[in-house]
Amino acid sequence: ATNIETQDAAQNLGQLINIMSDLDEGNVDNFADSLVRLGNNMPALESDIMNITTRIASQSDIIGLTTPQVLAWSTAIASTGQKSEAAGTAIAKTMTQIESAVAGGGEELETFAEVAGMTASQFAETWESDPNTALREFIAGLVAIDDSGDSMILKLEELGITGVRQKQTIEGLAQTLDVLDDAIQMSQDAWDGVSDKWGAAG
Repeated sequence: ATNIETQDAAQNLGQLINIMSDLDEGNVDNFADSLVRLGNNMPALESDIMNITTRIASQSDIIGLTTPQVLAWSTAIASTGQKSEAAGTAIAKTMTQIESAVAGGGEELETFAEVAGMTASQFAETWESDPNTALREFIAGLVAIDDSGDSMILKLEELGITGVRQKQTIEGLAQTLDVLDDAIQMSQDAWDGVSDKWGAAG
C-alpha cells in the first residue's frame, strides 16, 4: 500500500532512472520494495520520501550515494516533519559544501573532519570511498557536540552553514539519528530482498 499515484510514481521513477547511475528498469522492483518498507515502518509518507529523493538525487549521485541510501536519507529528512522541497534542497546544498571542502582541503575540510571525529585525510578518504558513512558520522558528530553542552548552531555557522532552512534540516537529522540508522539498514535490506524485523523479502 502506498499514497503515491501511479502516474506520479512513473514520472518520478523516469527522472530518477536518468539521474541515478545504479537505478535502471531492471531494479525498479527493488526501488519499490525499499520505498514501501520505509513508508510502512518509518514516520514518513512514501510521497514525501519520493519528493525528497527526486530533489537530492542529482547531488547524491555525484558524491556516490547509492539509490537505497538516498531513499534512507530522504526518509530521515521526511521524518523531521519539514517541508519536502525546502529540506531536500537544504541537504543537497550541504552535500555540495562537503564535496567542495574535500576537493579544496584546508581549514574547512579540517572542521568537517573534526566534527565527524576524523582527521582531515581520514574524512576525505571516507567521503570518496563511502560518502554515506562520512555524512552519517558528520551528523553523529553534531549530536555529540550538542550532548556535550556546546552549540551545534555555532559549529554549523563556523562551517558556513548559515541558512535557516539548512540549519533546521541538519538539526532535524541530528535529532532523528536513530531513524536514519534504521532507515539505512531497512532500505538496503529491502533493496537486496532480505527479510528483517521490519518486513519480509520482496
